Amino acid sequence: MPVKRRAHKRRISPDAERAMWSGLFECGYDFFNDLSPLGFPGGDCDAAARKAARKAWRRHGAAFMETWRSDVQPWAQVEFGDPCQ
Repeated sequence: MPVKRRAHKRRISPDAERAMWSGLFECGYDFFNDLSPLGFPGGDCDAAARKAARKAWRRHGAAFMETWRSDVQPWAQVEFGDPCQ
């Protein structure tokens, strides 16, 4: 009997995931559908992405803020507070 063929699990690196979330972290909207590989296709699903953003902010917020180079606070920091808390 032949061996069952298994599909490889696709994993997203933390750096790639942070890059996907960065647009939403900046302004609160995923204008370029960067989150579609994570299951948020954009449009009406932005509300679902904003709900999931709190957990993503805890995971990736500190690294995101290291690269932030603006005087204006990003949406996620205003909405969820300091990522280190």
